[in-house]
Amino acid sequence: MLSGKFLLKSSKLINLTSLRCFSTSPAHLGTGDLFKMIESVNSDSSNISTIDEYFRLNFRKLSFDQAFTLLKQVHKVEELEDSFWVWETIEEAVRQRIMEVPYEQAMEISKCFAYFGKGSDYFQTDIYDIENSNAKLF
Repeated sequence: MLSGKFLLKSSKLINLTSLRCFSTSPAHLGTGDLFKMIESVNSDSSNISTIDEYFRLNFRKLSFDQAFTLLKQVHKVEELEDSFWVWETIEEAVRQRIMEVPYEQAMEISKCFAYFGKGSDYFQTDIYDIENSNAKLF
């Protein structure tokens, strides 16, 4: 006799309780789940690959506002410093509007990237141009 929930598919019996929950699948992560995973990286580094995969799947799909919100969370977690897709995805999303945002917001973005030495040459050039355009001449 079988206990628990099972699914019969293609003549194979699958234990549903052993399947991963969709909420931990990178493709189905909600923003709240992602924030919890990012916050928990310091104590549970097993989430790093899931976080990295989330950003890979969302490359060129995040809006500026989503990326800015995530950047403020991600830049606090040193364990994510080497996560290529995290930084590449966020940069791709913020670069589309970096020249349009208020100076203070652009500098906040710049500081988050500078903390880990992240940002492409194009991104750094945009930040340099913003800083120079807002320099006050005496």
